Amino acid sequence: LVGAIVGELPTGAVAGLGARLLAGSYYGQTVQIWSALFMAAALAAVLVAVVGIGHRMVLKRMGMVQ
Repeated sequence: LVGAIVGELPTGAVAGLGARLLAGSYYGQTVQIWSALFMAAALAAVLVAVVGIGHRMVLKRMGMVQ
């Protein structure tokens, strides 16, 4: 996730979390910066939950319940 956000920065993207962070820092919009950071944190939490659920499903299917 961090790599995707940082990867957006030098490309000149106009949409996405990295572009929001960069635009917010250029124009001194702290609310925009914080909102992008909170969305990145929420997205990371969702991705961790999805991977955890997938992990449990695979273990259950393989008969290796923890």
